[in-house]
Amino acid sequence: MTFTGKADDHERNHDNVLEEYNAFMLHVKMRLTAFSDSINELESNPQHPDIWKNFEFCYLQLRKICECVALATLTCHRHLMQENVQTLESEWHAKNILKALLRDRPGCFPIAVRFEPDADTGCRHLAPIDEALSFKDFSEIYGRIGSRLHVRELRKILKNKLDPFELTELKGWHQSIVSLLNCHMIQLFENGAVLVAFLHIGDERTVECWWAEANGPFMAGGRIYGLPVDDE
Repeated sequence: MTFTGKADDHERNHDNVLEEYNAFMLHVKMRLTAFSDSINELESNPQHPDIWKNFEFCYLQLRKICECVALATLTCHRHLMQENVQTLESEWHAKNILKALLRDRPGCFPIAVRFEPDADTGCRHLAPIDEALSFKDFSEIYGRIGSRLHVRELRKILKNKLDPFELTELKGWHQSIVSLLNCHMIQLFENGAVLVAFLHIGDERTVECWWAEANGPFMAGGRIYGLPVDDE
């Protein structure tokens, strides 16, 4: 989708953002797929003595996914920010990046959406999914993953003990991230710009990222123009 009435430089800037965001989401999908495969291995043989390898692999993937989400969000908004961009681009802590972005660009966190068809117009509306992961939930998961990856107690190491693993918790985190990102949008608060991303997690289709326009005042439920109801 393209915007009308924008200068060429402005359109090129948006094209760069779209390409970069798409690259981040391809990377996220790759890691989510590896994460899912590792969970399947855990479920197929939960008593295996080396399950800790799968758990720690999953924790690492989820940590990196969170960091990719933070950097992808920064990519969308850095051309709109007045300062701290270079500092944030070198920051590795996902929570710190997003907290700084939210101070400057409130509402910049990805919004999970679903398409709702409009039989009268032949278009579909983006409706936010209220129960999807919030920034607060995202930050909590990120922090808890960090605690799982760190060696915290000397006595456990000396006794060759590992922390207990929670498969239900791990699966819940995976599902929360998938539900947030599988179909989501980023609000740019600039000329009604909305970036919509489809990750198609769980199938072979590639990641798709589109520009769209908000319908009237900027709200989470903007309309995608020119997308027919039967277009999948």
